[in-house]
Amino acid sequence: MKNRIIHGLLAAASVMSPFMLSADVANKTFIADRGTLSSNVLLGLSSGAKNCGKDSLGANINVAGFYRQSHNKTKLARYFGGGTTAANQDGTISIATGKTTAGQSGFGWEYDYVTDEDKSAYGTITLNPRRIEMGAQIQWNQCLNSFVKGLWFSVAAPVVYVRTEMRASYATTANAAAAGTVAVGSGNTLEQILGGGAAGKTSPFTQNVLTNQKLTATHNHATGVADVSAVLGYKFVDEANYSFSGSLHAVIPTGNKPAGVVAFEPIYGSRNFSFGAGLHGNFNLWTSEDKKSEFNLHTCGKYSYGFGAEQVRTLGLTSTADGVVSAGHYRLVATNATAILNPLANVSTLAVTVEPKSRLEAVAGFCYRFNRVTVDVAYNLFYNQAENVKVKALWNETTYGKPLAELSAETLELADAADIQGGAILAPGNTANTFAVDLSAATTPVQLVHKVGGGVNYKFETKLPINMGAGADVELSSNNHSINSWSVWAKIGFSF
Repeated sequence: MKNRIIHGLLAAASVMSPFMLSADVANKTFIADRGTLSSNVLLGLSSGAKNCGKDSLGANINVAGFYRQSHNKTKLARYFGGGTTAANQDGTISIATGKTTAGQSGFGWEYDYVTDEDKSAYGTITLNPRRIEMGAQIQWNQCLNSFVKGLWFSVAAPVVYVRTEMRASYATTANAAAAGTVAVGSGNTLEQILGGGAAGKTSPFTQNVLTNQKLTATHNHATGVADVSAVLGYKFVDEANYSFSGSLHAVIPTGNKPAGVVAFEPIYGSRNFSFGAGLHGNFNLWTSEDKKSEFNLHTCGKYSYGFGAEQVRTLGLTSTADGVVSAGHYRLVATNATAILNPLANVSTLAVTVEPKSRLEAVAGFCYRFNRVTVDVAYNLFYNQAENVKVKALWNETTYGKPLAELSAETLELADAADIQGGAILAPGNTANTFAVDLSAATTPVQLVHKVGGGVNYKFETKLPINMGAGADVELSSNNHSINSWSVWAKIGFSF
């Protein structure tokens, strides 16, 4: 455990350099969201257990409603789209038509072998992903001076509704012969095939319908508690113009479990327990003579480590000759000694162990107060290491293979070079044959996100002090490894 944290810190320090940032990626089947608790970091800037007087319990409760929507649809399309070079990783999945000698034409959907011609569905799918999240976050801040002076505690839990959609559009969604004269197969369009609504084809080979990573025509949604955070802090320096606190914090996972049934799943929270520590500093930069106005700087830095947990994700396809196969999880694979073809996603959606590893979060912001009104402006830096994903069960290396353009028999044998190109599809990293399943498709790369935002808060001087506020923020990153969003919120809090 100690070595893991040390290695994580060293990796984090190196990746923070702009020269270490990764380029855009494609052919992915899963992207990890940073999590609602992390995304809401600027929401609670002006909240806290500030009422620690002798006549109070030193508690502050805040309830905030928020709406968040992704804005980097072009980059997300590229993330989930096909292509193997920068030129064709453009947010589309291109299904070619026409007989080839290197393999099945297109992806082999609706394949038929008639008089030495290959016929399959073809066209271009353009992706336009969007994620929407809305909900309410409840946060309790408690001053524990009655136990130890300077001790405090905070717990937060967001209840969210998450909606995702690929909003795929289709061009030339045909099912036709290479020459365009003979209709074959079951007549399904690409939209039906990729949406999982196609009828399975049974002759001359069984082609099972897509059951995983489906591009559904409508949105997908999920609702639940997006993790619970608990923070225990201690203010070890408390001077008139500055203070410092240290904290220990943990995230208790309550999120939903990925299933891989649809592409760009609506995921809330996480499946991984994380633990870490932080350092908080507050500085008074200016105070008016009448004490009615002040200008403050607040800073916070946190490190945490996410431990491994089981999830379900879809592996892709890689070639020892060409590298990652474009949208490989949608390619047809043959089952040994049968007459059955499946999209790879049907059989490569597996239980895996996912370790999020090291995360760094930092906030620096200014707060101006005039009487009971405060205005906050802040910057947030978010960094997470690339995930470590491992398949839990052994991949059966003698079961699946990639069929050729011309299948000569109804029973597909891995040993028959005329039926199966390159032999079996092997486990990740195995280079004995031409193809292997690809763990990188199911792995979220390193994430580095910049967030800027601000808010306005007003405190009512009533018997039960009430504070109300509203704000907004926006995220940016230099690559397509993250879901970048803008959000707005409104909140109400009570101190007693």
